[in-house]
Amino acid sequence: MSQSANNNSGGQSGQNILAVVILAAVLLMGLVILIAVGVAIGFAYFATREGGQAQRVDVPKNLGPAIGPMQMEGLPVGEPAPEIEGEDIDGNPMKLSDFRGKVVLLDFWGEWCPHCVNLIPHARELAEKMKDKPFVLLGVNSDRDRERVKQFVKDRHVTWRSWWNGGSPTGPISAKYGVQGWPTLYLIDDQGIIRARWIGAPPASELERAVEEWVGKVGT
Repeated sequence: MSQSANNNSGGQSGQNILAVVILAAVLLMGLVILIAVGVAIGFAYFATREGGQAQRVDVPKNLGPAIGPMQMEGLPVGEPAPEIEGEDIDGNPMKLSDFRGKVVLLDFWGEWCPHCVNLIPHARELAEKMKDKPFVLLGVNSDRDRERVKQFVKDRHVTWRSWWNGGSPTGPISAKYGVQGWPTLYLIDDQGIIRARWIGAPPASELERAVEEWVGKVGT
């Protein structure tokens, strides 16, 4: 009886040790997963605050039959720019094709996007520098509060017109152009062909150089 009791005691002790080992392994694995997730979130958080980094907004693959399938990777350089027909933030009608014959810099922006806001001073300088040339800067605004954006435009001296994107980053214009990162800029030549695209704010010198290059080709 004594020997049997000792065996049972030893077996129970072994089972307890095994249970502790398994529990410790599970807890350690959970801790490793939590650390990995935390590191990934941390990298993503700081990456969105580096200069020129686009802010990503997750967009559904299909916004319905009125809009059609999303161009998830954005529109390719060398292809015609799709027509944009709608109204500006003040409610006035506006069409992209009305600016045919000029180089168009199309800026997808929002007040909620700090990199978009940081781009405004240089965009203003570029528009002023090119005001007597066949060039126009146009925006596509993706904010939700229209009245607030109107005031923002006045306060920040945004001198160019912007389409109203339906009050959403996933509105019909950004869907048509496959925009998921803000800011996104398209450079469209005087014949309506996309010649460059930037996802995130480009260096000022690079943007200005590209605009001047294509403005210099108008009419040639």
